[in-house]
Amino acid sequence: MKIKTNAKSKKEEQEAFILEIVDFNEGKKGIQKILETHYAALNGYSNMYLLWDAAQNQLSMFLNDNGIDNEEKLWTFVTKVFFMYIFDKPHIWKTNPNYPKTIQGLMINQARIHGGIITREQVNEYYARIKLKISSFQVTMLRSITSEVFLYYENDKFILSENLDLSKERYTLITKALDNLFRNENASFLILRDINPNWFSCLPPLRNNIMWTPLLFQEVLRVNPNIGYSIITPTLKRERYSELGAGIVPVNSSIQTFADLVYQYCREIYTLPIKMQSEELREELCKSRIIENRQLKKKLHDVLKDYRFSFTSGNKEVKILEI
Repeated sequence: MKIKTNAKSKKEEQEAFILEIVDFNEGKKGIQKILETHYAALNGYSNMYLLWDAAQNQLSMFLNDNGIDNEEKLWTFVTKVFFMYIFDKPHIWKTNPNYPKTIQGLMINQARIHGGIITREQVNEYYARIKLKISSFQVTMLRSITSEVFLYYENDKFILSENLDLSKERYTLITKALDNLFRNENASFLILRDINPNWFSCLPPLRNNIMWTPLLFQEVLRVNPNIGYSIITPTLKRERYSELGAGIVPVNSSIQTFADLVYQYCREIYTLPIKMQSEELREELCKSRIIENRQLKKKLHDVLKDYRFSFTSGNKEVKILEI
């Protein structure tokens, strides 16, 4: 009985609300027309900011006659009148979306529309188009990366993780491909930038004919430690997932840090102990593609804080010890 009473009171409330609206039918038709235009242009989506802007231009008399002088009052009107639409403030959908009713959900939908990969520029253009008052792109995307909804694909390009379609069996294939690569190279670590691009064709194919990239491969290793390999990065403070790491090692390797990797490399090319300019060592690491050209400029000592590397003369010189 309580359910029927509540349902009746809501209906009576709606009827009373409608009676107070001047030119109700004309206003309803006008707003519905605006929303349907948005739905056609934005894949079934609109929001209170878009609706308010359009209504001010097309239905100014209706708004004035009914004292609807801000977005909040217009939101109250549409939520009391249009029961067929899906509302989740400030969002309005024509039908229930197949993605989360959030800012991140809108990004997911846009990535799907673009075949699974979306660029920073595309996201910024879309958000500007729908006039959403949101936090910065960087904050929004970092949250998506942290939650592994998106992964880095290339510089300023992001892939929707659902497009990887990587099952446990397919992860096993990645492990086998890396096992073979390490066996063929007979190396304790692999420099990620040096891996032949053709090798990535050995990995399980991705949806929508998406090709593997070194950065995407690094991301897959980051979020799936069960593959059995990890990325060594020259990180100073926090993880920089958007930057390509230095090398790949088995998870049980004695190489666990950037200093470990650099020392192993130095043992292979120098007769230790050896003393040199810090910049000379940095340039050698660039030449080997362990780091990029201007990476760690005047900061090498910060990532090689290790007893095997002794920096002197204001960090301009380094002695690599024999251990």
